[in-house]
Amino acid sequence: MKTFSSLLLILLVSAGVCLADSEMAGSIAVPRQTPKWQLPALAKLSATDAIEVARAAEPGAVVEVKLKVDDHFLIYEVEIVRADHTMVELAIDAGTGAILEVDEDN
Repeated sequence: MKTFSSLLLILLVSAGVCLADSEMAGSIAVPRQTPKWQLPALAKLSATDAIEVARAAEPGAVVEVKLKVDDHFLIYEVEIVRADHTMVELAIDAGTGAILEVDEDN
């Protein structure tokens, strides 16, 4: 059993999964000193693409979209108001369109 646990840990670490850290990992790493005005040129997805991804996952009205750096990766942060008037915020990878995080504000 110890061998299986060790093997599983090695596989998770080699895949880039860190169990003790909650940092999100995106596909576009952004150097620390990158000016905000350069961020749109780094994104592979448009804000419209990010909205489509977010609305497919969480139907509702989009109230805000931001292109930003989070944990050194470029993401779109999309806020949606659901039909039941609760808010949800999705972090969308600006390179792949993958949903990296969903934060529900009830």
